[in-house]
Amino acid sequence: QLVGGNSQTSPTFNNLEAGSYDFIVTDANNCSASTSALLTDQGAPMLNVSSIVSPSCGDSNGSISIESTGGEPPYQYRINEENWQNEAYFDALEQGEYLISVIDQAGCENFLSINLEDVSSNLPLATISLESPTTTICPGEEVILSALLFEEVEANWYSFSDAIFLSNTSSPQTTVWSEEIGFHWIYYSLSTEDCLDYSIDSIQIEVVFNEVVALSDSLFVPFDTAITLEVLSTTETINILNYPEIGTLTTSNSQYIYQHTSEDEFLDTIYYEICASICTQNCDTAFIILNYIADDPCDLSNVPDNLLPEGLTLNNDGLNDELEITIIDPRTCPFNNSVSEVIIFNRWGDKVFEQSPYENNWDGRSKGGELLPPGTYYYIIRVRLPGVTPFVRFKNITLFY
Repeated sequence: QLVGGNSQTSPTFNNLEAGSYDFIVTDANNCSASTSALLTDQGAPMLNVSSIVSPSCGDSNGSISIESTGGEPPYQYRINEENWQNEAYFDALEQGEYLISVIDQAGCENFLSINLEDVSSNLPLATISLESPTTTICPGEEVILSALLFEEVEANWYSFSDAIFLSNTSSPQTTVWSEEIGFHWIYYSLSTEDCLDYSIDSIQIEVVFNEVVALSDSLFVPFDTAITLEVLSTTETINILNYPEIGTLTTSNSQYIYQHTSEDEFLDTIYYEICASICTQNCDTAFIILNYIADDPCDLSNVPDNLLPEGLTLNNDGLNDELEITIIDPRTCPFNNSVSEVIIFNRWGDKVFEQSPYENNWDGRSKGGELLPPGTYYYIIRVRLPGVTPFVRFKNITLFY
């Protein structure tokens, strides 16, 4: 019996705090004896750091080793409230604050806070600077990139694209170019002997190709009236290659204005060039034909029959050697010509020639290039202008040698 407590048959007394205790033992004959015991508190286990390996190069390569004393062995350990383990060693640690816990057999716990600092955190960082005006370039154009280079630090420029070319991969400055359209990433990394690519910066360049198309046109100029030529764009550059010989050409509010200066019938031509605003070497040329004629030669509403040729003299004298049809001439009537078609048959109905658009140059040859026999042939002219009934005309033509 514990003095002050209840009698019991078991000689074991549990859940006692530290202190002095008196016990009485009584046998079956009611004989008794007494004794005393002193219980001392062993305290919680103590934590001591046996070794620390600091992480480096921004990796998770740090470790902590712990030793424990006191308390009631064996011990268990955990880090940052994770699962308990028997080993007093933690690895694969990155830079940061860690809470190490120990618990003994009696359930007593203790804690220790440890801060791991990356030994390479004070190394300089990779930073790319753009020396060119823009990162948007044309195929073959160059972009100049630069970065700081430090002592005992190795630099490296690289790209994962095989289409990127770098003038120098290890100096603080490099020139970049590519022929491949699209976006490309360029990287700059710093390394030490112990830390490979510990800091990386990147920049994206875009290779573009601005296709430009200059359209030819044919206009009829009313007498004593100025007309506006719609050839300019806010994103492109216009260069006039030759100015009109008869009229005058002026600019106003990003538009060209033509004014003719003759009352006679005339044919004037302006050649111009359009160049892309970014890829300035990318250009296209076209022309504008200006007509001041009493009757519109391209009008399909009332084409007289005698306007269509009826014979060719194929003697190579430069006169009447080709089938030239005024209403679909590519120079004076380019709109009609662009949607024109000419088909030629022999007298047995066999198709001997076909062309669309017609280039006004049939010289009596077959589709295979052989000269056809002299005689009468038949041709069909079709012009399919949008929004109107197609123009169709049948005509015969005789070849003379």
